[in-house]
Amino acid sequence: MSKLHGTSQDVYARAILQALLAAGGVLDSPDIHEKVWVIVPVKKDDTGVLSTGHIRRETDIAWTITSLKHQGYVVHVKRGTWRITDAGHKYLSQTGRTQ
Repeated sequence: MSKLHGTSQDVYARAILQALLAAGGVLDSPDIHEKVWVIVPVKKDDTGVLSTGHIRRETDIAWTITSLKHQGYVVHVKRGTWRITDAGHKYLSQTGRTQ
């Protein structure tokens, strides 16, 4: 994982996996975003608006979900719905459950 702009992708990854775990393992994308906003303190660089009109933080969270998918830590249950995998559980336990 890497640093994006404000908050690092590692912090977002742990928060996403924590949110999934707390919800029983499965959440829709909007619920993931909402929970990450609660878990991760907002940094100044997180709130900028991109040329697309999207808030940087929302884009960074979405890209982190995609990265987690490519690493096998989450899978699609259906469009827009994600489930934490055994590998995701292992990653979370190895990196800690807090930011």
